[in-house]
Amino acid sequence: SAFGKASYAIPDNVYCLLSPVPCPPAVSHLCYNHAMQPPLRHTPRILIADDNPAIVNLLRAALEHEGFTTLVAHDGLETMKVFAENKVDCVVLDVMMPHRDGFAITKDLRRDSDVPIIILTARDEVDDIVKGLELGADDYVTKPFNVKELVARVQAILARVERQRSGQYPNVLSVSGVELD
Repeated sequence: SAFGKASYAIPDNVYCLLSPVPCPPAVSHLCYNHAMQPPLRHTPRILIADDNPAIVNLLRAALEHEGFTTLVAHDGLETMKVFAENKVDCVVLDVMMPHRDGFAITKDLRRDSDVPIIILTARDEVDDIVKGLELGADDYVTKPFNVKELVARVQAILARVERQRSGQYPNVLSVSGVELD
């Protein structure tokens, strides 16, 4: 099943840049700068916003297994409330939820925040994918999905954000005398 459980034998010396626990070998090659990295100062907090309890439980177990702290919202209004009341490092967001859909939430979050957003939805039409990305989502994953892949996407986005915040990316890119800013 695409929602199958994952189990890992984790070496002691491999850490994901943004995870306080070692990377599982199955995804360590997807983690940026993972070899021999020390754990972060805080555990990244992932907001899971989905009205399907089975998906919420699966994501919560997988993300917590990787060392993330999870917050959960089951509808659009609760999603905005949980986000407003907590420091959130990444949002995994369903589109088709009661009270407010994920597209409206993405638009609202982007107005005030640059938090990474991964849309996770059964809506797989190209127009929906383009809409989600144009509204500001960082990634768009369709259901059914592979939970290990989704965890790797969360890790990759958070690693990119951490590199940007730490200044590892220059504000000006220079190549052969041409500068882009």
